[in-house]
Amino acid sequence: MLNFLLFLILMVVCWPLALAALLLYPLIWLILLTLPPCRNRCRRHLRTHPRTLHASRPSPPLGLDVFKSSASAENRLMNGTRIDKWLWAARFFKTREQASKACDMNRITSNNVSAKPSREVRIGDMLHIKNEGGEFDIEVLALSQQRGSAAVAQTLYRETEESKEARRKAAEERKLLGPMAYAAPSKRPTKRDRRLIHSFRGDY
Repeated sequence: MLNFLLFLILMVVCWPLALAALLLYPLIWLILLTLPPCRNRCRRHLRTHPRTLHASRPSPPLGLDVFKSSASAENRLMNGTRIDKWLWAARFFKTREQASKACDMNRITSNNVSAKPSREVRIGDMLHIKNEGGEFDIEVLALSQQRGSAAVAQTLYRETEESKEARRKAAEERKLLGPMAYAAPSKRPTKRDRRLIHSFRGDY
């Protein structure tokens, strides 16, 4: 009899809880199914907040245009530069070492004065240059310590009309002489002859 009474008490107490669980179980499932997935919520949050995307992106590196503009600004601020650097930047010589040796061999004059490699060149200076291409009389228009393209190098100076005419005449004379302009040696040059040739050309 006691056991039957306990069973009735448990039924009376637990029956409402079991009924409530049966009713709430499908309701909970409906709520979970209607919620969007977490991935979609994250994407929607990023679309609605573009600042988070820009903040996560790394800043782009400095481009070549920025470097060129800073270099040109430095060149404009210079009052003078070494003549061997300028001759190399203006593409009169392939290397700065060749430009320095041409100065040492008195092939470069600045304002009718023989120029050493450490001599400063300034805007407006008149230079006389001897290299493999001939002799040039130029006026310095801009300063630079960086070698650029041929088009950029030509903006650093202005060649006089007399210099252009003299080089044109020299080229025509060499063309008219043809093979007679150069007499082939009867024998190979010796080591001493090669040293003299290299010294004359400024190769070392």
